[in-house]
Amino acid sequence: MRWTAFVMGAVLAACGGAGEVSSEPVPAPIESSVAGEQASGSLAEIVEAIYIQTGVTALGAAIVHADGRIEIAVAGERTRGSGDYVQPGDMWHLGSNTKSMTALLYADLAQQGTVNWGARLPELFPAQAGGIHEDWARVTIEDLLTHTSGVADVDIGWLRAAHASSLSPAEQRAEAVAEFLSEPPVFQPGSFHYANLNYILAGAAMEAATGESWETLMRAGSPGALMGADGWGFGPPQGAQPQGHY
Repeated sequence: MRWTAFVMGAVLAACGGAGEVSSEPVPAPIESSVAGEQASGSLAEIVEAIYIQTGVTALGAAIVHADGRIEIAVAGERTRGSGDYVQPGDMWHLGSNTKSMTALLYADLAQQGTVNWGARLPELFPAQAGGIHEDWARVTIEDLLTHTSGVADVDIGWLRAAHASSLSPAEQRAEAVAEFLSEPPVFQPGSFHYANLNYILAGAAMEAATGESWETLMRAGSPGALMGADGWGFGPPQGAQPQGHY
């Protein structure tokens, strides 16, 4: 069976305000700000120094102080070599934040009693339990969320196949469950091996428990509430902001 499993797209979040973003280039470094006022510059100096040292395209940092003050500093360009300098209110493509949000979503459902902590893979996928290899029997949801399940990622070709597939993301996640859990773990369960597949399976587990897609659950649960209605989405960036990256 050809696998076209879908990896859940990175959530896009805004750094700074959600208002209109200026496209006018300004000299780098951009001064830091505290609640709209010019700051001491120490954070701006640190960000600028790291930006120069590392050679990254752009860099941003924020400090939320105990008294509620928010200090933001950014340096660099929106696109390398463009001369179009990044602004404090720009949107940023945050890599791998989908994982923390998915773990939060599972905690939501556990608090509601829809799913359970300590649930093992055959319990998470009851409709497919008969096809799950016996070596997965003691692997739990916590193992998936902490990259200690024993799964391993495959070549990037599977992601390209997912984008080209006519199946829905939820159907592709269910297909991934059947494909990968029918074989024994690649690594010894309990040992740490980072793999995006852990969270594809975790998302599929929540879909199996609720009958709702992971995308629907994300928007309705705490992740959606934390990030608001606008300023984030699924999959690769669309439009001028935020810019995607390799």
